[in-house]
Amino acid sequence: MKKQAVVLTLIAIACALVPGSVDAQQSGSVVGWGSQAVLEPERLEGLVDLAAGSEHSLALRNDGSIVGWGRNDWGQCITPEPNSDFVALAAGYLNSLGLKADGSIVAWGFVNTGMLELPEPNTDFVAISAGVGYGLGLRSDGSIVGWGTSDHGLSTIPEPNTDFVAIAAGWVLSMGLKEDGSVVVWGDNGSGACDVPAPNTDFVAIAAGAGHCLGLKADGTLVAWGSNAVGQCDIPEPNTDFVAIEAGAGHSLGLRSDGSLVIWGDVSAGQCAVPAPNEDFVACAGGFHHSLGLKADGTLGAWGSNALGQLNVPAPNSDFLAVAGGREFSLGLRSDGSIESWGITDGGVLDVPAPNTDFVALATGERHCLGLKSTGAIIAWGRSQFGQCSVPEPNLDFSALAAGANHSLGLKTDGAI
Repeated sequence: MKKQAVVLTLIAIACALVPGSVDAQQSGSVVGWGSQAVLEPERLEGLVDLAAGSEHSLALRNDGSIVGWGRNDWGQCITPEPNSDFVALAAGYLNSLGLKADGSIVAWGFVNTGMLELPEPNTDFVAISAGVGYGLGLRSDGSIVGWGTSDHGLSTIPEPNTDFVAIAAGWVLSMGLKEDGSVVVWGDNGSGACDVPAPNTDFVAIAAGAGHCLGLKADGTLVAWGSNAVGQCDIPEPNTDFVAIEAGAGHSLGLRSDGSLVIWGDVSAGQCAVPAPNEDFVACAGGFHHSLGLKADGTLGAWGSNALGQLNVPAPNSDFLAVAGGREFSLGLRSDGSIESWGITDGGVLDVPAPNTDFVALATGERHCLGLKSTGAIIAWGRSQFGQCSVPEPNLDFSALAAGANHSLGLKTDGAI
């Protein structure tokens, strides 16, 4: 058996024993799944809409498919097959929703809140929204259907359940826009989110955050109410020329008619800092601590927290020979012998020791990493509370390696382990 085959076999065995995945494709690109999902750059082309969940991101492509990236521990980034004919999308806490052209809804992700138990009949839907553990669907007759966990009555629609034209699901509140321009809010009213400011007229769009509400008026002005702990209701001046709104957990997003974005509220992770040039935006979305903006040319901007890869993938996404995944991080071995790392850093797992060259194989445990050099030496980094990074001497003549959750293995050229 050739040395490379032995190495890849040992890596595959190791990653079958611990959280993670390995994939070496002929194209040299990496596709990831598990707690962090990554995408090929070409799959982020031709975008027409987007959505931001708590720590994952979704985008709708012009071919009707949905792509997802970021936190994926419940498969919230992996669109069920057939991944086609979608016309709208929504991202919640650990779930995702897609609306098909035939009016049916598809749900995927976390299974313990009832989000995957879609209402019957699953037909005639024209809009969807995803909250924390529950979903809302707007039917063509103007009625709203709710399902999933409803601790605050979020999926119980107030009467009369008629004449709705838009919906928005938040964390502890739900919103519905009536065809007469009035807004109905229900759920937890501890911060006054259910008390729509007067005059409750002339609204044309709505958005719901964790505990605050946004409303867009027909004259292009915004109204915000509810929780204002981090300034998410303090609308910047001038309050004019807005054409669309979105809400993150604690931040608010407004799109102006000139294609610029205005974002305010929680700034703790940079989610309000729109990258330059702030122009040509046609849509936006807000997650827990991150923001997304879609440009007119179909390109995507993302900023804020990237703790679970919800913003981007390692670039360029090419020339990979092998990959391995730890608890909440990933490694990729490039054809030039260097190792790329991404995900959550814990115990230094993302800090590949210098020189980052001449690696021929890699493996990951729960929170530690191994890299095999072309010289036959093993380099180990990350947590070593059980000595899993203390490579025994003599550190030479290794031909393969593997990692369990908290232990490491090395295969010598003479067949010893």
